[in-house]
Amino acid sequence: MTGSETHESSGASPRVRAVPAAAVGLLGGAALGVVVATLGTLVHRQWFPYLLVAALLATLLGATWMVTWRRGAALVGYAVGWSVAALVLAGTGPGGDVLVAGTDLGAAPVAAGVIWMNGGSICAFLPGVLLLKRFDRWTRARSAARPAIESDPVPYPGDDEVRAESQNDLEKEDAKK
Repeated sequence: MTGSETHESSGASPRVRAVPAAAVGLLGGAALGVVVATLGTLVHRQWFPYLLVAALLATLLGATWMVTWRRGAALVGYAVGWSVAALVLAGTGPGGDVLVAGTDLGAAPVAAGVIWMNGGSICAFLPGVLLLKRFDRWTRARSAARPAIESDPVPYPGDDEVRAESQNDLEKEDAKK
């Protein structure tokens, strides 16, 4: 009799190991970062400056989505995936070809590659700087405003301290009245 037969015959469900949300965010963010950087690197010099602006906007929107989807872990994965893909594609290819030119080639000026690499890096990290702290404050305020629920799947870090602080604030307000 194997272990799975034992579980089936006893009526107990087999254990399923869940993947941590941070790992899903990290891998999903990295995958999206690689895709956005690859597409942006391929089109940043075409129809200058329109596709360069579109590629930078896609980079910014992807990073913002990662922050709102899985917070910091997804943003780290996205930024690392974007940076690695953009830097690999900026190198010289096997035949000496380049995708991110350092000289004036075609309709796009030299600045297109510089703007893509520097502006893309800023766009990949900017949502983390601007949004993560705001989301942390919003999450703490939200968790302090609602009572603890036994079925909460993931407790927020610092919930107990925030609840204690909000309870103290409420007691102080009641004492003033």
